[in-house]
Amino acid sequence: MFGIECKTAENESLSLTGDGDTLLEIADDILTEAKKIPQKLNAVPVFYCSLQKTDSPYNGISENFPASWKNVLKIANAYESVSVKIKCDSVPALNLYDIPKKDVEILVKDGSGYKSFFTMNGNHHRIVMHGNFGNLNLTGKDNDISVTIFNLNGTNLFLDNVYATLETKAFSSEPAPTEVKLNEITFKNGSQINAKNAAVKALTSEVKLKFEEDPSLFYTAQNPFIRSYGSSVLSSVFKVEKAGYAVKSDKSKTSCFVIRDPNAEGVGDVPSFNLKIGEKTLGGNASNSAEVPYKDEDVSLNVTASYTEKYRATWLFGDEFIGQSENAYTSVKLNLKDWKSFLDSEKNTLICILQDKENGDFRVEKGYFKPVPYLENGMLPEVRVTYSGSKTLDNPSVSFESGEVLKDFVIDGNTYDLYVLTYKNSKGCIYKYMYGYNGNYSKVDNFEIKSTKGLQNLALNKDYILALASDHSVVAYKKDGTGSEKTVNVSSLNLNSSFDTITKTYLDDKDRFFVALSTADSSYSTYTPKLTYGKLKNTGGNLKVDLVKTHDLNIMTKLSKVVLKGEDETKITDLYVRDDKLYVLAKNHFDGKTSSKPEDTYAGTSNGAIIRFDIKSDELDSDSTFYSSQNNPHYGHTEQPASEEKRRSAFYGPSRFICITKDALFIADEGGHVNGIGESYVDVNRIVKIDLSSLRFEVVGSCASSFSEQFREGTDTVVISGKTVKCGKFSKL
Repeated sequence: MFGIECKTAENESLSLTGDGDTLLEIADDILTEAKKIPQKLNAVPVFYCSLQKTDSPYNGISENFPASWKNVLKIANAYESVSVKIKCDSVPALNLYDIPKKDVEILVKDGSGYKSFFTMNGNHHRIVMHGNFGNLNLTGKDNDISVTIFNLNGTNLFLDNVYATLETKAFSSEPAPTEVKLNEITFKNGSQINAKNAAVKALTSEVKLKFEEDPSLFYTAQNPFIRSYGSSVLSSVFKVEKAGYAVKSDKSKTSCFVIRDPNAEGVGDVPSFNLKIGEKTLGGNASNSAEVPYKDEDVSLNVTASYTEKYRATWLFGDEFIGQSENAYTSVKLNLKDWKSFLDSEKNTLICILQDKENGDFRVEKGYFKPVPYLENGMLPEVRVTYSGSKTLDNPSVSFESGEVLKDFVIDGNTYDLYVLTYKNSKGCIYKYMYGYNGNYSKVDNFEIKSTKGLQNLALNKDYILALASDHSVVAYKKDGTGSEKTVNVSSLNLNSSFDTITKTYLDDKDRFFVALSTADSSYSTYTPKLTYGKLKNTGGNLKVDLVKTHDLNIMTKLSKVVLKGEDETKITDLYVRDDKLYVLAKNHFDGKTSSKPEDTYAGTSNGAIIRFDIKSDELDSDSTFYSSQNNPHYGHTEQPASEEKRRSAFYGPSRFICITKDALFIADEGGHVNGIGESYVDVNRIVKIDLSSLRFEVVGSCASSFSEQFREGTDTVVISGKTVKCGKFSKL
């Protein structure tokens, strides 16, 4: 027996004590460094290690003289060979910083022999498993160690400051496994697992999770303990050893988090709170679901409780993890577009777990919401429109230059983007606003279409913005704002400029182009509304509309028979098509007439109707559905004022569809009435809801101002039953 003192590459003294069969050549007065140790030819050096003999002085080149784990790693690292084998009497715990920068095979004693446990490449931290000996213990430092583990099956995994990637892969002639099966995983110091192209499943019934040095599971609640790339991870596979906690995955089933069990009873003095989406407080039960309008946007989630930074809010949508907020002043985002497949049309459950980060006390609250049906055209009911006076949209993000006023707007039924037509000095300009949550819009700065013509009305299809000009021509612009103005060839319009006025154009999703006309008689005392329509065609970039049919629709006749007396100023104000049904808004505003016959004397008329036609083979069904007041309850031709019931069940003057949902139409209704003979006139601006299935009439709110016209008290007077009454005037602002 003899001992030799040598030095490693790190100039660290190392005692090499052997049994007389060392692989060293000794020359007098020459210091032999361990890194210069010669190797046996054509052989991978093999070292023996004892995990029980931590203070072993041996070099481990003989099974009878095993080295300690610490020493065998130093010796193996000092060898010039690219590969080494280390035979251990038990499974070692690996500090990944100490592994030699070469291929290292770890073998574990099994009975009378050794079986390969794994092979590891120290340069790239790649571990290939060959056997199952119960535990693979990996330790890093400061969470900057990443290791890839291939074909890990049935081995308990212990991770300390390690990011591990689990992967399946074929080696030599062995078929590649498709699953990683585990019994138990222990996480320490923020360790995480990535599963790459491998489905993680339990070897038996479940994978047990242990989390050391994290009693409140703070880190794992914020960060997934496992992420999957290429295969889904089922949260039901995992069970947290610590009671009162549960595993939840995100919507994609690719990340799993450990949170307080949302089905458990809360503990401690955590304050009560309500759940909110934006400004909407959610109902506390499924039958009281709050309606939440949305499209593609991120929706802010928050709670109404006033809590401090000592609490953490964890959010679930149904059974799926959304995210967390660490105090009352931060919110979590729920992108409803991404969760569209999870949404229920009637009820959706949001769960918030408010937890004390210090002691783990928590409270669970649930709220329910249902999404408002997608907006197809128009504004949200909550968005008020001001179309006179200041002539602006009641939205702080929609603004206009000095002297520039709103003329028309239209909303894209697919993207919900808002196109606004303004005019200044009789010239038209079109701007685009991007749709946002709750009807808020942001202006697209680089989108601006200017025209030398006085544009009056907008319509859209999937490619173009169509605008009606004051000279009765129709022009088109690309929706992306590129290209120049194009003239749309509209045949068979044949307008008489002296008597004919276009009141509205409309383009449906089948490119049927509708033009609403108002034709006056020679005395301008009676106006006949007409509707003509055809198909918009794009041939080689040339846009053309062949107006194939013109109908007077008998709107004037219907209104006259049902609601109107005297002279008519009836016009079509708006159009909408859905499922081959045409919805027409018409109104009649008449300022008044003096006559020697009391029955022919009127202080004014304010009423209107909605008419629904079936479009069949490019014909309008003569058996249309009609809704309006049954008489004129609003003002002027009777001595008795209309009852409140009458006023709430009939139109004053429907001016515009301002919101269209799956189930209903929302209409700006405006006009006026008198409280009695000789009394002052009352201006009315309100929102009426029409149910699409029944055409049920319901007043649901009021506008802040008028939409297109405003009723004003006139200066002309008439005598009705001996009383002098001022005539009403509708000021077109």
